[in-house]
Amino acid sequence: IAVGDKPEQLRLGIDDPAHYAAWMLRNMLVARGVRVTGNVSVRHRPLTPADDPAIRGGAPAARAPTTTPLARLTPSPLIEDLTLINKVSQNLHAELMLRRIALKNGSGSIADGQVAV
Repeated sequence: IAVGDKPEQLRLGIDDPAHYAAWMLRNMLVARGVRVTGNVSVRHRPLTPADDPAIRGGAPAARAPTTTPLARLTPSPLIEDLTLINKVSQNLHAELMLRRIALKNGSGSIADGQVAV
């Protein structure tokens, strides 16, 4: 990289978005003078046999109880995600698209996405 070159902006997938969001929230709170103790951690719902469409016999997945979200991210327009999936070959976006499809009639799991596709 030559001295004085312009910076290049890269879009990268994040391995564990929930952990990254928790880590960023902690850092933003600390930067504003809030005392935060403990380690950053996240909890992911463990998979159960009911998450497997084959075990459910093709029945829709049970919906989790509705809760008020702490935050919500508006997804990119579909064409932007498809461009990343098809042109850049961004596997994270492909997985998220599969999960997004699965939310229509299922749990949002990869297995429900595969059934829908």
